[in-house]
Amino acid sequence: MKKNAGKWQQTITRIALILFFMLVFSGEHHVAGENAWDIKKIEKRIFTDSEYKEVLEAFENEKETIQSDNPSLYFYLSGVNYLVQNDFHEAYLSFEEALASSYEAGQSEMEFAALKQLVMLSDFYADSGKLIEYGARLIDLAEDQDDAEMKMYAYNVIALSFYYVANDEKVVEYLEHMFSLAREEDNLAYEAIYQTMMGQILYSYQDIESAIELYEEAERVLQMTEENDAGDLKLFNRASHLLAKSNLTEQEPEALLKEMEQLIIKTEGQYNNTVKLWVLYLMKGQMEEHFHFYDAAVTSFEKSKELTQKIKHIEDTINPLRHVSVLLARAYYNNGDFQEAADLYISVAEMDEDPANLMKVDEDASKIRSFTERGLTDEISSLTTLQEAQERVVLQQRIMLGTFVLGIFLLSRAYILKRKEHLKVNELKDKLYVQSITDSLTGLYNRKQIFKILNTKKQDCTVALIDIDNFKTINDTLGYLAGDEVIKRVVQTIRQSVPESDDIGRYGGEEFLIIFSDKTFEEALAIIEEIRKNTEALAWEVEGMQTTLSAGVSPKGEATAEEVFSKVDKLVHEAKRTGKNKIVFK
Repeated sequence: MKKNAGKWQQTITRIALILFFMLVFSGEHHVAGENAWDIKKIEKRIFTDSEYKEVLEAFENEKETIQSDNPSLYFYLSGVNYLVQNDFHEAYLSFEEALASSYEAGQSEMEFAALKQLVMLSDFYADSGKLIEYGARLIDLAEDQDDAEMKMYAYNVIALSFYYVANDEKVVEYLEHMFSLAREEDNLAYEAIYQTMMGQILYSYQDIESAIELYEEAERVLQMTEENDAGDLKLFNRASHLLAKSNLTEQEPEALLKEMEQLIIKTEGQYNNTVKLWVLYLMKGQMEEHFHFYDAAVTSFEKSKELTQKIKHIEDTINPLRHVSVLLARAYYNNGDFQEAADLYISVAEMDEDPANLMKVDEDASKIRSFTERGLTDEISSLTTLQEAQERVVLQQRIMLGTFVLGIFLLSRAYILKRKEHLKVNELKDKLYVQSITDSLTGLYNRKQIFKILNTKKQDCTVALIDIDNFKTINDTLGYLAGDEVIKRVVQTIRQSVPESDDIGRYGGEEFLIIFSDKTFEEALAIIEEIRKNTEALAWEVEGMQTTLSAGVSPKGEATAEEVFSKVDKLVHEAKRTGKNKIVFK
């Protein structure tokens, strides 16, 4: 069967998101004179190639004076220094000190700068709990300062926190807030961030062609920015584009991999290059796997592992070594080194069972719930609605005041283009929603959605669970592709018998749950029997091959969704135990 790449890719597609918090905009890149320690200028120098080294040299020379005159700046630059030395633990503590000190002193620009560094670290650890905390704080700060750019950044951080808990509906919601404001402010960088993050989401669902379209759109937008603007965004959007393209073609792998190598070389010497290289080697290893260069993939993932081990990690975080180990184990397995693969999988299992990790997951979930409950979503929606209403009023005024035909034509065209863009966003959102409730192989509802539907059904519905007999044998003897084909044809047989008014979902690999809402129990049984007979009659190219089904059927009654599923699951087991190719019911 086709590998369900979604879960794997959710781990890996996070890699291109780190760049969003290293975003640098145009301006002076050289600091001199009495404003040498202006935080905005310092930020721009830190993120401009290797100029961060000059900043840290100057800091070393004036450290005592800075500590006395501006404690917030002292802690901020100390954090930068620790981060360059790969001591993420001390860097985190220093940036937290800078955040607290700047808040006490009312230094909003310094507070924003410290938050960006903390977000960058939290993103590396996929720490959704910290990200939601920082995002909420950024929203408050942006409101106080009436700062549109800070607000766009805040929306992006909040979207990222939901991304890591796989709540894509919320991700899209906050990205749309960011995109709407970016269009209003004519901010090309954040428009490109929107395109790239949407591409990441679609890539995680393995909708590769749509993801590539979005990466290309981001590149088109970024071409209109200045050379020094959003350098990291350009770099990582391109890397994501290369990774996606490697999924679709086995032609010219050398050209794609060579370009990825050039991106890696370009990253050497940059600020926080350990994290950037960690990301790029993960992506390069993924590409090499797609091209079946398993030896090379092992090498790339090992380099990423070495970079992870160079870091002194923040306490109470989930070690990124877990992500690397999963990919490295798969690469070793594909390369025939089963012992190495087994050892790595065992190490990952031990990490997953660590009580501290489980507690961290619970804490993050609690923070996400608290944020959602604070009513900020409604506030943001109201603000967005108000902005759109104001834009419509301005448009109408301009049309009424225009006296030249050309002017009216241009305004009308602008409105049409904007409307098309809005429809495009909604269309993408709808598409993502459909993907979130659908099984990618069969087009049926996925497990989560069919259970959600079952929970809403009344007592008089009938529930059936169907299981393909001997499916593991089919996979083991004929391969996963043959298994996929069997599932597709059985689903086609089920669809032909089940009315559209009833619901079908893929519960597991070869298990299908059917909910009959407007049929009597006897009518539902007759339909399942028809499916059983039609499946048994299917013709296959493999000599002697036959597909049969075991099914369990039960009325829902007053049982919960979990209880009625448990009933039909036991009935299926009884059918298999007593000979298979039969229906057992109560």
